[in-house]
Amino acid sequence: KPGEVFVHRNIANVVDPADTSCMAVLEFGIDALKIEHVIVGGHYGCGGVGAVCSGAQLGGALGKWLAKVETVRQRHATELKDLAPEAAAHRLAELNVQAQARQVEECEIVRAARARGRVVTVDAWIYEVGTGRLRDLGFLSGMRG
Repeated sequence: KPGEVFVHRNIANVVDPADTSCMAVLEFGIDALKIEHVIVGGHYGCGGVGAVCSGAQLGGALGKWLAKVETVRQRHATELKDLAPEAAAHRLAELNVQAQARQVEECEIVRAARARGRVVTVDAWIYEVGTGRLRDLGFLSGMRG
């Protein structure tokens, strides 16, 4: 129904505690709207993830933003190096969604809500644009209520 989904979108679904827009959305959703379920959703073919996979030299604000995805790529470099380019981009999209779900899980807003006894679950999902398939990546939200 209208109003049952509250959405925040950005490039490569990065969750950065320094991003006041993202944190304000989480705070409003959890504290004011009393949401109990946060979904970090990414998609295959993500331009931000693709730029990181291609090794594009990005400067400015975009380069700083995508550095968070580059960190995920570096952390999983061994796994990604043997994959074909498209498969590596798909896998990095999945790994990035899981990493960003962890960021939500660890942010002060979620931790404070849980400390007050609120149940807040976090999931990581990936969307395949070409087929319309949505897949749960099996992220296990911790510290539930």
